[in-house]
Amino acid sequence: MIEKYQVGDSYVWIPVAKETKGNGVRAFLPFNGLDGTYLHGYKARISESKYLDALSDIQRAYIENENEVFSVNKGAKDERQYKAKWRHGREQNAPLLGPTKGWVKVKLNRIQYLKDSELGMALDKSSDRYCQVEDFTFKPVLCNSAEELIEKAENLKEKIGDRIPDGQRVPNKCTTSQEAFIRDAAVVAYVLGVANGSCECCGEKSPFIKFNGESYLEVHHVRHLAKGGSDTISNAIAICPNCHRELHFGIDSNLLVEKLYLKVDRLIRE
Repeated sequence: MIEKYQVGDSYVWIPVAKETKGNGVRAFLPFNGLDGTYLHGYKARISESKYLDALSDIQRAYIENENEVFSVNKGAKDERQYKAKWRHGREQNAPLLGPTKGWVKVKLNRIQYLKDSELGMALDKSSDRYCQVEDFTFKPVLCNSAEELIEKAENLKEKIGDRIPDGQRVPNKCTTSQEAFIRDAAVVAYVLGVANGSCECCGEKSPFIKFNGESYLEVHHVRHLAKGGSDTISNAIAICPNCHRELHFGIDSNLLVEKLYLKVDRLIRE
């Protein structure tokens, strides 16, 4: 059985609606951001709340099987409605859905990166209407040199797909001729893939194309690893060499960092 979300929980249960003609599975995911508002509740009495408030209300209504009889069709008949529903879209006439396919338990810090289809496939593989998944992430692929990091990141681009790299909260150091950090090629591959050839700082296309036909961008940790920053996608961006140098040495680098936190949604201040 599912549990209602409470502040501080690391995992949440996401409701998933079955496939219908012309539509695949649809899950209640934060398409409008965690602070955006969402329509949910009875068809005859819709509520509007921020995502986690809406999610917890849907969960509670499902657990308690909350329902009510409403007079519909201008009073022509009474209809029993169930509250554990959500509007799949921003409009008042968007489809009203319920957890007809089931529920999937996922990590709270991953829900903004998940897709409806992933949750649907997880339920298809399960023999139950309730399942928990841990495999939406990609384990670290650690590298001891810049050359190895670039090579492995290139090889991982296709393999990584939509999975989110776990990254490293506290990267280890290695010693060559000088001390350096062991970095995760999966983080590099993911960030470069999201950037799709454009600098996430200035927005310009990469300055040149590499021998392998890929756009050249560099991956920068917004909070430097040497200052305790994590080697994760929430602390990494793909940028052109010019912006990279400015972030390291520019007089306005602090202002640039603040703009990045506002511009790139996945970044989390550390």
